[in-house]
Amino acid sequence: MPDPENPTPAEDKDAIIAQLRDQLGTVTAERDAATVASRAAVTKYRETLTASHPAIPAGLIAGETLEQVDGSLAAAQTIVDQVRASMQPAGAPAAGDGSAPGGPPPAPASPPTSLPGVQTLATRPSWAGLSPTQKITAGLSNGRPE
Repeated sequence: MPDPENPTPAEDKDAIIAQLRDQLGTVTAERDAATVASRAAVTKYRETLTASHPAIPAGLIAGETLEQVDGSLAAAQTIVDQVRASMQPAGAPAAGDGSAPGGPPPAPASPPTSLPGVQTLATRPSWAGLSPTQKITAGLSNGRPE
């Protein structure tokens, strides 16, 4: 019968192996929990970046670690900036600087020439002082009050 106070070398090894297996199981469970927590944190970070950078498509922000997510954000921002720049006409202000051309569009260099039979606002006679009957008569007689 084995003596509990003096274990044999084989019993000693079995006990050590069992203890190491228990420790391995504990460490593995802790590692798995840390991995899940880390992935959740990275996902939340990626979602926050996506929400705070609406001009960047969400699919361009990717990665399994914080460093990878930061790197993909920088690359995505570069892409968005290049696309914006390529869409800007030459000499136009950069998008997002808040500037816009002020006032009405510029007037043409010379007023339009009148076409035969077409009245422009400048050459149209005033109807203000005419009675309704005079207005009807003028409309029926080629639009010119008499």
